[in-house]
Amino acid sequence: MKKSRKHRHSGKFRISKHMKDKSNEIPDSSETSEEIRLKRTNEQILSEIQEKIRKKEDIDRYIVNANEVKIQVNIVKIDEGVFYSIKLPELSEPTKALLNNLRQKLINSTEINFEVTDRNAIEKLKTRLRLKSEDLLKQQFKLSEDTTNLLSGILINEMVGLGNIELLIADPNLEEIVVTSAKEPVRVFHKKYGWLITNLRLETEKQIENYSAIIARRVGRQITTLTPMLDAHLITGDRVNSILYPICTKGNTITIRKFAREPWTAVDFINNGTCTLDIFALI
Repeated sequence: MKKSRKHRHSGKFRISKHMKDKSNEIPDSSETSEEIRLKRTNEQILSEIQEKIRKKEDIDRYIVNANEVKIQVNIVKIDEGVFYSIKLPELSEPTKALLNNLRQKLINSTEINFEVTDRNAIEKLKTRLRLKSEDLLKQQFKLSEDTTNLLSGILINEMVGLGNIELLIADPNLEEIVVTSAKEPVRVFHKKYGWLITNLRLETEKQIENYSAIIARRVGRQITTLTPMLDAHLITGDRVNSILYPICTKGNTITIRKFAREPWTAVDFINNGTCTLDIFALI
């Protein structure tokens, strides 16, 4: 059992590598049906997904905007199932160093309270950060407006939000976002395609724990090894549940249940066939 676990998952999707026939061995009961089904290596699956995107053979594609960080979402179907693929901005090492330096300057040069809990205050904070970061970038470099907006947006997502998770939160087609551990990809529930595996994975368990702590502080609570479970809401109104290791045996987890940004109206219910005009007239 332990020996088989060592060989089990090594890539971004935690997908098993090819193995010789082991029909005479006892199967690892901890391996899920999904993991058994996905037998090819990460490289093969990612390569096929990218090839289908390049040839425009994906089944859906659209743009998501998270604080001016605009990414393309591709829904791709392969033999293993349907995947949610996003193309993250590719940053060189000098650009990453620039962003780190800019982050420190923003922290040192402005009196910023990152623990604000009011939605309007968060929006004002984002505006202040955007204006200040754009000003610093323009002073040091000659960048296009799109590049300036992109770098400012990445800083805002990292300093005020939940990093790349903000890209998923900004997607109106998603109803649920599940981070099970740093070893597994983020999973999402899509309104049209159901449960999908994404190509996004958080780097470390510590990063997941930090995001959970940020969420907790904004609702006046804390999540630690002494209080490892959290139920809260994001500023957007989305519900969040977080559980730390070892209470959750796989690792630190975050589950975000998204809600409609605009409340449902009678017109919406009539248009989607939930209720008829006559019934609402009676009500």
